[in-house]
Amino acid sequence: METFVADPLDKWIVAGQSVVWCVSPSFGGSTTWGRPDVAATQAVVHAFGGLFSSRLQPQVDVILDARRVESVAPDSLATLVKWTFENRELIAKKVRLQIGVIPRGIAGITLAGILPTLGKTHPFRVEHESLDAFRVLGGPKAADLCAEIESIVEDVSGVPSELGALRNLIRDRHASLTVEDAARALSVSTRSLQRLLKTHSTSFVEELRSARLAEASELLRSSDDKISVIASRVGITEGALTQLFRDKLNCTPAEYRKDNGSSGDA
Repeated sequence: METFVADPLDKWIVAGQSVVWCVSPSFGGSTTWGRPDVAATQAVVHAFGGLFSSRLQPQVDVILDARRVESVAPDSLATLVKWTFENRELIAKKVRLQIGVIPRGIAGITLAGILPTLGKTHPFRVEHESLDAFRVLGGPKAADLCAEIESIVEDVSGVPSELGALRNLIRDRHASLTVEDAARALSVSTRSLQRLLKTHSTSFVEELRSARLAEASELLRSSDDKISVIASRVGITEGALTQLFRDKLNCTPAEYRKDNGSSGDA
């Protein structure tokens, strides 16, 4: 890690649940996946110190790809916000343009809202697809660079691109998505999709349940919506949501809310 921070040029490193990379003296970034905890978030912000290496140019462009992030825990978010706030003046001088690639849904809204809350800062914008960000900042080899980094992330995260694409699709459209819809969107047959999921010891139903649990958990922590409303937003009944929480977390949605944040009505 210290070697990377001192000289990140033409290198990449695994930091928690992120790959942090630097491909030129003026261009670097990171890709994060899963549900990073505090330790993983601390690791990635430590690696971000490489942006300030003397080996890089006075200003750099950055892509922060959070498209694979499934949920954002409050303590992890607080760690990221604290680091950004404490270093905001230095970041504002160093970063020429930041593009955040965010998932759709509550996790993406949460991540996109960090910089606007900190006041005047460096230029930034958001995209929903990694390739769109690379096309802005990656030059004529943007597609190749994007594919190379995706391949690295796939290897170190253990999540193949096909399964990652399905999880992104489910996260975007889980309230109404069927396995047939997913197969069409991914340009594969339903049988091929089910075979892929079986290979990775999962199923479409299990992936759907996990996505619903992640979004419902986020909403219970961050909103005062009634549990019936949250259940409707994730595409199931209140009874089914309660059973999902019992099966996965051994608690009810109301108990989860009481222990994790929002004081909304049960």
